[in-house]
Amino acid sequence: ALNTNLLKNSDFFTSAFPAEYGNANAGVFDIGFRNGNSKKRATTLQLGVITGLEATTEGPINIDNGSSYLIGYRYSLAGIAQSMGINIGTTAIPTYQDLSFKFNSGTSKLGKFSLFGILATSTINLDRGTNANSLYGNGNEADFDSKIGIIGLNHYKQLSPKSYISSTIGLNYSKSDLINYDF
Repeated sequence: ALNTNLLKNSDFFTSAFPAEYGNANAGVFDIGFRNGNSKKRATTLQLGVITGLEATTEGPINIDNGSSYLIGYRYSLAGIAQSMGINIGTTAIPTYQDLSFKFNSGTSKLGKFSLFGILATSTINLDRGTNANSLYGNGNEADFDSKIGIIGLNHYKQLSPKSYISSTIGLNYSKSDLINYDF
């Protein structure tokens, strides 16, 4: 569900960690969304075998204070093919879609605020069809479904040239269902 077109530079830390990562034991992968373009609007449409159909849009909300938006949506190519009745060689067709966004308030007396989130769903149905020895499912059928939702609010305030305060609050939802049909 992480859309690489929306990500900023990421860092991977092992061993000793900066204080902002607290009591991590093994490793930290620090990733985040980049800000949208605060100068002009831009839209990108892509089609890929893995990423599917993708639309990304970004632009300024208010050019004067540097506020911006960044929104990306993806839908599985296999799901599109299935809905059009195209046979892609298996009944085990993964379908997924995700929506990612970041709204950046720009600079104000109170600092900078950003609202970010990811909403995603994914399903696959392993159907043995008429062939009990199919490539997927070992002759059994299974339905897998997952959903995630993440939303957060970040505040950043520069206190002096050498100090700042940053806080983030977030909410996370995750649900997975697996049903096996043994024959």
